[in-house]
Amino acid sequence: DNGVAVGYNLGTLTAKASETIASIFMYDLQGRLVCGKPFVGRAAISLTISCVPGVYMVKIKLGSGGTIVKKIFVSRNLSC
Repeated sequence: DNGVAVGYNLGTLTAKASETIASIFMYDLQGRLVCGKPFVGRAAISLTISCVPGVYMVKIKLGSGGTIVKKIFVSRNLSC
């Protein structure tokens, strides 16, 4: 929905959008920053991360100024 897809698989957080992604940040449910990239400048990004199983919020700011927040579920720590 909103032209933005977010996923986590094998230690990689991915995001794809129908427009430019300005920034992406991932937070745990306590509001702590897990990872992020402040200047993306393209419509797709992959970040290698390490996180424990749980629920996380991914906040994406688009080039048009809009902000999208997506919830992701990590069932196992499969990071590098």
